[in-house]
Amino acid sequence: FLIAGIIMFTRKYRADNQLSYFSYGDAFKVSFNMSFFAAIIGAFFLYVFYKFISVDSLKQLQIAQQNMLLQLGYSDDEVMATSKMMSAITGPGILAFSTFISNLFWGAIISLITSIFLKKGTQSIDPFNKDMSKIDKE
Repeated sequence: FLIAGIIMFTRKYRADNQLSYFSYGDAFKVSFNMSFFAAIIGAFFLYVFYKFISVDSLKQLQIAQQNMLLQLGYSDDEVMATSKMMSAITGPGILAFSTFISNLFWGAIISLITSIFLKKGTQSIDPFNKDMSKIDKE
């Protein structure tokens, strides 16, 4: 969904502003800003979901992990140590933060790639086109 959102949003921005020249840098800025705000919104809703809506889902995941480790032949002490470590890093706040960072990273990578295809026109040395592109940016 992130790829489709970046492409659609950047194309809409370019069409709405009727730019005769849309550089790679401009395309990257627009698409990265979109992915930044999408990462904030996604992390916020993930936090709200795990903190207030589905409080028990993290506990159920931890129990399923413990059962899997026991079936694989780990001792009770190893399972308890692993569970203690996992419970420390699977809180709603840490999950939301890691989701934000992950979405921001992948948004930057996708923005770098899609901006190659979403840029428009070439910068011309023709004075008329150069002045018109300045007007378009204002």
